Amino acid sequence: MEYIVETKGLSKKFNDIEAVKNINLKVPKGCIYGFLGPNGAGKSTTIRMLLGLIKMTQGDVEILGKSISKERVEILKEVGALVETPSYYGNLSAYDNLDIVRRILGLEKKSIDTALDIVGLSDNKNKYVKNFSLGMKQRLGIAKAIIGNPRLLILDEPTNGLDPLGIIEIREMIRSLPDKIGVTVLVSSHILSEIEQIATHVGIVNKGVLCFQGTIDELMALGKNDVKVVADPIESACSKIKKLGYEVEVENKKIFIKGIADIPKINRELVGSGIDVYHLSEDKETLEEIFLNIIRSEGNTDAYKISENRFH
Repeated sequence: MEYIVETKGLSKKFNDIEAVKNINLKVPKGCIYGFLGPNGAGKSTTIRMLLGLIKMTQGDVEILGKSISKERVEILKEVGALVETPSYYGNLSAYDNLDIVRRILGLEKKSIDTALDIVGLSDNKNKYVKNFSLGMKQRLGIAKAIIGNPRLLILDEPTNGLDPLGIIEIREMIRSLPDKIGVTVLVSSHILSEIEQIATHVGIVNKGVLCFQGTIDELMALGKNDVKVVADPIESACSKIKKLGYEVEVENKKIFIKGIADIPKINRELVGSGIDVYHLSEDKETLEEIFLNIIRSEGNTDAYKISENRFH
């Protein structure tokens, strides 16, 4: 598998504080990689090292197969980024703001309209940016990041401070980018629900340590997956389910079947035995519960690491 971003033993110390500890990121080509963790977990520090904005204490960063420490200028020609609040000229229009970037990059004028269209600002291209909402300013910042048609787009907390509508707009736009312009996206956030709705792959960092790395499906597979049954008489139901080969637990007059089970068959067997079934459903841990279990596993984060081979 081709990786657009790959770090090896990436670490950063600020005096005696180790903000990032031996991180090995692997971002597959064409994915939306959600870089997830609580505030202060080390996400922004890692992103700044990816872009060469701060020096790493040890390790290496490879982007597009090139080392950031040796070929930073060449790499950044193919990387777009939005880190913190986007910069802009408030007394200029959106179009004129992008025209400045276009001239610096030596692009054709049509690149402006293309970028504005992708981020949904075509109807506001002649409006002064000082009159934009925060969400519109964020979209303009992303337009500046993609105008050069980068192969990698890095977004650091792009929905921070936005209202619900602004969050939805940014989310839908990010989700569309790999198909629209063929870019790989690395997006950091501390908001699980945002990453869950847009990412294909996830890296979870906590206290500077990469606790998990893999696909969304691999992350979900770490959660408990039981079947909940409410039936009467409960003793007969438990006995019948055990005879079908399942392990059961009873809690608050509910039966929990451990692991994956054949729900239709269980229902047929119970009803056919004269047992009243009032409720029968899958009882899965939510992504939020899985995430919290991972970051709360003090000193045992290695249990959640996905081996490098899991991407192949």
